[in-house]
Amino acid sequence: MTLPKTPLLYYGDEYGEPGGGDPDNRHAMRFDAALSGREKQQLAATASVLRARSTIRGLRRGDFKTVLLGEDVYAYARLDPDPKQVALIVVNRLRSNQTPVVPLPPELGWKAGTKLRDALGGPGYMVSGTALNVGVPARFALILVPE
Repeated sequence: MTLPKTPLLYYGDEYGEPGGGDPDNRHAMRFDAALSGREKQQLAATASVLRARSTIRGLRRGDFKTVLLGEDVYAYARLDPDPKQVALIVVNRLRSNQTPVVPLPPELGWKAGTKLRDALGGPGYMVSGTALNVGVPARFALILVPE
């Protein structure tokens, strides 16, 4: 949902419907009460990402720029001429929380004092220099956008 091009969701992907080989590749679509707690959490997270994509132009049409490339933590920006339409995505693939220092390249257009919110509901941050210390939960991501 945050990478360039049009995202593709096959039915059930939004809540993590398991699949396999034929003939068990997809089950019937399930809704609300039929979903487990984990599936409801996945559905809520998917809805949050889709809301961010629909409201932040950079996530739909912006140029792509890698800003941090580590073995286990990766950060990239989706750029836009309007700094309020830029998004910074930080991904943690480890089973433990991480606190990377993420560079803030000038192309973001974010000045000191810019307040950022996590579109997935995590804590907010304040830009104060050329890098940002962020806390990324295990096997999760942040989508930081200006408030």
